[in-house]
Amino acid sequence: FKVIVVGNQSTAEIGTTDNGTRYIRYYGSSSYTGGKDRQTFVYLHCEPGLETPVFEFVTQIITDVNAYYFSLRSKCACLGGCKQIDSTCTAEDSSKCSCRTSSGESVNIRELNQPKAPLVVKSSTATVTMNPCTGITVGNGSNACTDVTVCLQEAGAYKDYGVASTAEYATRNGFVLLTYRSADAVRRTDIELVCDASQRHFPRLSMIGEPTDTLLTLGLRSICACPNGCYSPHVSCDKLDDCTCRLQDGTGVVSLHQLDNPNAPFLATTTPGGVKHDYFYNPCTNFSISFDDVACLDSAACELIPSQSQANSIGYHSSVTYRTKTSASGGQDVTLMYNNERDSNSVIELHCNPDAEVPIFSYLEPPSHPEHAASTFYFSLESKYSCPLPATDDSHSRFRKPKNRV
Repeated sequence: FKVIVVGNQSTAEIGTTDNGTRYIRYYGSSSYTGGKDRQTFVYLHCEPGLETPVFEFVTQIITDVNAYYFSLRSKCACLGGCKQIDSTCTAEDSSKCSCRTSSGESVNIRELNQPKAPLVVKSSTATVTMNPCTGITVGNGSNACTDVTVCLQEAGAYKDYGVASTAEYATRNGFVLLTYRSADAVRRTDIELVCDASQRHFPRLSMIGEPTDTLLTLGLRSICACPNGCYSPHVSCDKLDDCTCRLQDGTGVVSLHQLDNPNAPFLATTTPGGVKHDYFYNPCTNFSISFDDVACLDSAACELIPSQSQANSIGYHSSVTYRTKTSASGGQDVTLMYNNERDSNSVIELHCNPDAEVPIFSYLEPPSHPEHAASTFYFSLESKYSCPLPATDDSHSRFRKPKNRV
């Protein structure tokens, strides 16, 4: 008999069909040498009362890339269905950036610690800025919030609603409850940490009810709110320029200068509903592209819909921020995130492949949450230049070269 690998765990991707069904896609190969000539789709069906999961074969479609389809019905296919916390959660160390349940699982939010790009949520009357683990400054002058974890801006005033050193963990309604108190202990912020695997790149912060003079209640949805969702301490990648960052763990510098070519940006195409969408991306310098009477000007990323004569910039280089996540091999994969300063975001996941001489730029299905499905675009860029290179000094100019990608 012959064993065919139709899906490897390390290749797992989460997506959503047009009718809202969430699925996990895996890639496999008919040989032992790797490759992606097989793919498996597992459609997840939420059934809250179903204690024993039901896994069923649906169909197989034979094309150039053979596809296998299965369904999985389970309470665990429901959001948070198998990841609710029914025990205590105790802070693990002095940073108070993670807690461990009595059953031994860790809820670790270090990966969300982004002091240069804190989380923000707005209501009709107030703006809340939040960054876990380390303090931030919001506002200017004597009226500013200084070295706080949570700041509320309302009617021109900035108020401290919590500092990092006061973090306390509890459990409520199956969620971890993270509480911060202001430096003067007058005000308090309660944050419900909601396990949501679809919020991998953009943790979602929301207000729960209206803030009072002494209490602010927030919800924070993220994969890092899931037990063991984010395993390792966060390693940041410090920005050196618009397409270069230095990993804090000393691994090296990730630089995309070798891939830069504004005259021939990367292209990925998708056809949702039979309508062709072209997506262009250039990592380091601005490019412009036009079609009929529409154009994207001086952009990092652009969406072009030829049949509708639409061209939309979906990211500028000036907005780039860097995030990291642990790869299947244990290293750090870097993600570049852009916005168009209005209503659209682009996420470029870099995948390190030392053997990929020719870079592969691909469109990714967005996570299922409707807040991001329409306004955030996801892509992957697989290349040997997505891997960190050793940096022996503070200069990164040696990673630059003339723009010669074709």
